[in-house]
Amino acid sequence: QEQNLALRFIPEHMLHDVWDALTEIGLEEASANSISNVVSCPGTDSCKLGITSSMGLAGALKEEVQSYLKDYHKMNPFLTGAQKEEIRQNLKCEDPFLDTLLQSMQEEDLVSRKGKSWSDSSFSITLSNEDQNMQIHVLDTLNEEGFISSSLDELATKTGYKKDKLKCILNVAEEEGKLLRIDGNLMFTQENFLNLKNKVVRHFSSSEILSVPEFKALAKTSRKYAVPLLEYFDKQKITYRDGNSRKLVK
Repeated sequence: QEQNLALRFIPEHMLHDVWDALTEIGLEEASANSISNVVSCPGTDSCKLGITSSMGLAGALKEEVQSYLKDYHKMNPFLTGAQKEEIRQNLKCEDPFLDTLLQSMQEEDLVSRKGKSWSDSSFSITLSNEDQNMQIHVLDTLNEEGFISSSLDELATKTGYKKDKLKCILNVAEEEGKLLRIDGNLMFTQENFLNLKNKVVRHFSSSEILSVPEFKALAKTSRKYAVPLLEYFDKQKITYRDGNSRKLVK
């Protein structure tokens, strides 16, 4: 049977020299450290020298990850999922191994990934009727404020909702694409942003440039909000900066 050979304790500065030497004798291997090159040791299942039952280890670790994620969802019902580092600390393993394990689990539809968050594949954020009504009220409030919107503290005072619960509801709205958060603190509804985007695009039908004062007039806002909004438009490749003005990306 073919066997892999582990060369341990090679100084980092000598890695390329070792790889060159292995290449000369045909022992270099493509796809190392990837899921296609992972082979489980049979252990006691077929080896007389084995002392551990390693064939079931991968399955046990996958169950551990699923168990951790399910507990995480129970504790954090309004969060998309856990960060990889949180999972790694729970398993007490190295990054390359966890990357391979999560990739395998994702291919088996055991876990899902959204951005930097990992979740059990069966998990979805569900709001109660009370929470849904709260979200509607908060989004309506932000819609009315336009682009001079309240901060989290101001919104809590204005609506009478507890700050912690309000923060969770806003996070869910952001995950659902109903809320836009800029610079971590500025919050605008997606509905208002799309309306503003249409106004900006229409502006360029009669002008080649968009100045900050003109943008402030379109958004009906102050410079405090206009500057980060314009920077967000640039990041979204809707506009680009040309001096002190903006031009439309074509």
